[in-house]
Amino acid sequence: MPATYRSSILGEPAVEMTTKDDPYCLATIKHYRSLIPMAHEARKPIFSLNAADGAIGAHAAAVGSAYEDFGMLSQKIQRGMGLIA
Repeated sequence: MPATYRSSILGEPAVEMTTKDDPYCLATIKHYRSLIPMAHEARKPIFSLNAADGAIGAHAAAVGSAYEDFGMLSQKIQRGMGLIA
């Protein structure tokens, strides 16, 4: 996908590289598959689930990871827009 984006959207040569080395990659987010049904039922984002929503044990840990992942993505987008340093 990164090579296709680079050639089709940016008009640059399609260079194969890892997402870690790709300056256009904003983030690689886990699928958090076990949290999606809970989030749908609670009508909340996965990073806002709590014990009352059923996020206990390993699910609570996954909520914390999702919060961190989406927080880092948000900060990277804000930095790119010049909203934060």
